[in-house]
Amino acid sequence: MARPFAVVCVVLSLLVPLTARAQVVVDTTTWMANHNVRALVQNGNTIYLGGSFTFVYPNTGSGAVLNFPDWRPTVPYPRIDGVVHAAVPDGAGGWYIGGTFTEVGGVARSRLARINANGTVSAWNPGASSTVFCLAVSGNTVFVGGQFVTVGGQARNRIAAVDATSGVVTPT
Repeated sequence: MARPFAVVCVVLSLLVPLTARAQVVVDTTTWMANHNVRALVQNGNTIYLGGSFTFVYPNTGSGAVLNFPDWRPTVPYPRIDGVVHAAVPDGAGGWYIGGTFTEVGGVARSRLARINANGTVSAWNPGASSTVFCLAVSGNTVFVGGQFVTVGGQARNRIAAVDATSGVVTPT
């Protein structure tokens, strides 16, 4: 008997052995669907999915760069551990990001980071003591706003100016 709705099936080869799925560490190779998954069955090292999704893509964490016109995430892009509240282009194909995250692409970053155009995490690392909510770039300066009281180890009460290249906090 035919079902009254269409089911889209996608075949995925497992990248990680089933025994590794119980780890506490977030698996950055996990993929996800863009809508509901309603059926799931495993046969050997293959998982069959069905549901109302239209594509399956890598789990990017709290940030992603989407390609136009298909809006699929750019790969590689570092997985962000935490929330991104602000993002601005760095003028060289990369991004400055701010939020509540503590790690970007496996690299410790305290609420501020720069992601290079090739998807790697930049050495730029001023760090903020609390949440970053807004960013703006003007010339060689990144302006940062949020709930922090220090940036780059310097006292800055909710607003700071940081050198866009070195990550050094500018004088008050």
